[in-house]
Amino acid sequence: DVNALPGLSVSNASVADGSWFASLLGQNRLQFKVTLSGKSKSRVTAAVVTTDGTARAVLDYLPYIGVVSFAPGETSKTVEVLVVPDRLVEPSETLKLKAQGLVNAKPRLPTGTGTIVNDD
Repeated sequence: DVNALPGLSVSNASVADGSWFASLLGQNRLQFKVTLSGKSKSRVTAAVVTTDGTARAVLDYLPYIGVVSFAPGETSKTVEVLVVPDRLVEPSETLKLKAQGLVNAKPRLPTGTGTIVNDD
């Protein structure tokens, strides 16, 4: 019964554009929380992929394509998207992280917005 399945949501995330040094330390990452509305007795999986908004893959962030997998009973995972810093003064930029191809879950809020905040 699809109504008994937990709902899957992807949070919004934001991070400062940062410096190249911060990037080397792994500090320039958008951290999206992928959560289930409740515990599942079965393994839950979803493909997650980034798509451009005003931010452009490779120029502003490294594209992400992967699978999030929840063991029975787990309800939260983190997906990190690496930001590519620059020294340009520009408006904040956005991208999307979308969960699709859900197995043993239904979409609740399957797309989160990532905001790269200009700090130059």
